[in-house]
Amino acid sequence: MPKRFFLVIAISFHLLCIILFNALSLLQSFALLHPKHDYKALHWVQENIHAFVNLPTIKLYSTYSGTETLFGFFAPRVGSQYITQFKLYDKTGKLISTQNGPTLRSQPGVLRYARLLDSFEPLVDPSNSKDSTRYDVRYARAILYNLSMHIGHSQPQATKVVSRIFLHHSRQPQHPRDTTASSYRLVYQQQYAL
Repeated sequence: MPKRFFLVIAISFHLLCIILFNALSLLQSFALLHPKHDYKALHWVQENIHAFVNLPTIKLYSTYSGTETLFGFFAPRVGSQYITQFKLYDKTGKLISTQNGPTLRSQPGVLRYARLLDSFEPLVDPSNSKDSTRYDVRYARAILYNLSMHIGHSQPQATKVVSRIFLHHSRQPQHPRDTTASSYRLVYQQQYAL
């Protein structure tokens, strides 16, 4: 009897972790699709789930058990939803060129860059301010900085790079044929001096 009881508790805990991580992912996706709506109850639920799954013991268990990976890996790999844009300016403020990314010469490089774009996801959340100490936010900013410096130094006369990250914004179900709305929205912008 005690073995069966502990087995039921362990299985229930594991399923709870799976459900909570996927519920958190679903709520974050919903917030991205409906940014203009303010759902206080959903924000409260999202904050509480986020606090629970970030407890040290839950985080450790979910990392080692794989429950934090969500179930998106069963879906086919689709293209990145993030688009980068780098505008290079000279010392007078005149636009020299606009690039969407580094010049890549090989297919593996293109594939790696497409995977790299997914690391910009933490920058979408406006609460991740410039002084955020979260590792994933700092990592995404470091990647953007290095890309900006690489692209900026490709033009000798450039003195400033304005880097932007856009996110694909799907059409709303209530307006499926609305083609006037931009399909990408600006989610992050940073200026770097060279």
